[in-house]
Amino acid sequence: MIRVSLGTLFLLLLLLASACNDFENEAFNRNKWAKGDYHVRGRMYYDFLINHQLNGMTREEVAYWLTIPSDTLKCLWTYHLDLGWTALFHMEVQYDSLSQRVDSVRVWD
Repeated sequence: MIRVSLGTLFLLLLLLASACNDFENEAFNRNKWAKGDYHVRGRMYYDFLINHQLNGMTREEVAYWLTIPSDTLKCLWTYHLDLGWTALFHMEVQYDSLSQRVDSVRVWD
């Protein structure tokens, strides 16, 4: 039997829903992400999540790929994304308090 977490199911539904609008996704480019705003990042987040596994990464590894966001807490980094809808979305990268490695990623509005 295949077990799917609620967060994974939500992410899949969000990805399917985002495919239904005319907002074009593009390939992830680390330099373009670093210099870009939430519009640019919104077009690249899907490709990044499909091709890179954030879970288990250290803060340094996440900072290399996604930069350090301005919205940070001790165990939570938040990136703002425009997915082509009316509201901004948030990609939250949560770190385990003991290992200091990513233990979950969620995208929500």
